[in-house]
Amino acid sequence: IHHTAMKTRNITLAIEFYSLLGFEPTAKFKAGPAKAAWMMTKTLPKSRIELIEVPSFLLNEPEGLKRRALDLFKFQEYLGMNHLALDDNNNNLLLSVWMESLNEKSLKLSQKSLRIALEAEQFMVGNIVYERAFIYDADGSLIELLRKATVL
Repeated sequence: IHHTAMKTRNITLAIEFYSLLGFEPTAKFKAGPAKAAWMMTKTLPKSRIELIEVPSFLLNEPEGLKRRALDLFKFQEYLGMNHLALDDNNNNLLLSVWMESLNEKSLKLSQKSLRIALEAEQFMVGNIVYERAFIYDADGSLIELLRKATVL
């Protein structure tokens, strides 16, 4: 997969959020009227997130309303792309400890706590035990943090 594209209302805030997760902007460019950026990590150099800032005139926001991504944790009946999953196996910390570290970085960077959709929990796929948690990005899109805990 070359990249996953995420629409955002503010590309600067989106870049800040994904930088908490180890992504760095490698290219900034225009996509029609929109600002865009490719974000990559050093550990997965061929995996990209493309951030696309939706111009304010396209958001069509009534006075006092700030559009967000559809909360797919609340509306599970919708089809299509559900979430972006990030593998945390390069970090030997328990997922809950890593999330605490991310939250501290977020507070220092933007004075905002991570928005958590699902606290860290364990689940099994076959004989593999994983830890997972779901957080929201700056626009409300679901991000799954995933860590392989052990093989039974």
